[in-house]
Amino acid sequence: NVEDKNEKKIICYIEAAAAYRKPPLTFSAEDMDPNLCTHIIYAFASMDPYQFTIVSNDEEFDIVQGGYKAVTGLKRFNPQLKVLLAIGGTRQDAPHRFSSMISSASKRRDFIKSAYSIIRQYNFDGIEIHWEYP
Repeated sequence: NVEDKNEKKIICYIEAAAAYRKPPLTFSAEDMDPNLCTHIIYAFASMDPYQFTIVSNDEEFDIVQGGYKAVTGLKRFNPQLKVLLAIGGTRQDAPHRFSSMISSASKRRDFIKSAYSIIRQYNFDGIEIHWEYP
């Protein structure tokens, strides 16, 4: 849609680790106003360095306690909101993992299948590859 290309994007990040900060700095999806952003990026998940699949950095928070579902659930309050999962981040080995993943078709295929699966399972609208220092 041509009109969409002219619309400004307001992209907000929420870092899952912010839920563990000491008050008053604690912050989670429930603290966000979903009408302030056009996109929310939930940071960070990782990529398994051997299977090239997307894995949670904090399974207890993201999956067991519902961090993924809480952030994608914000779309109930703003149906136009897009929520993406950031993969990578500031982990020192993240650039090497991405470089290894893109080095072969089978590794890329494994990553893409994993991305598709996690997007569908948790109702994300896509992923952001947060590849620092490629």
